[in-house]
Amino acid sequence: MHGKWFGTPKALGITWFTTWYSTVVLVGLVLFDEFVGVKPLMTKLTASTGLGLFTDPVVVNIVVPMILMNGPIAILVYLLKKFYKPDGARDWMLSFFTGFFVVFIVLTIVGTFMRGQGMHLMWPWDPHMIRIE
Repeated sequence: MHGKWFGTPKALGITWFTTWYSTVVLVGLVLFDEFVGVKPLMTKLTASTGLGLFTDPVVVNIVVPMILMNGPIAILVYLLKKFYKPDGARDWMLSFFTGFFVVFIVLTIVGTFMRGQGMHLMWPWDPHMIRIE
């Protein structure tokens, strides 16, 4: 007997939505990390508001990164409930596995081919990329 990958009527749509959502969010987070960064953003917020809370190490090193990592998952769950109405555990498992798989692939590609010296983003064909052999 063969298994059926998309075992429910909504599974294919949920998989495609999760694939595109995860890709867009992850690319956005990588670009945010490269061009803005959590610590510089929190320093600017402290300077503009005068609240020392934004430079508290617990907030900067734990709270904000947890929000940036778990917030998109909560938004994905909300969007799936609103637009796709998953039928059960199988649809949810397929969605979360798809999200994990997309994150694995995108981060592997970015980390392997698009990170240069100091982990800065660079195109793979950039002549300034330093190769250590």
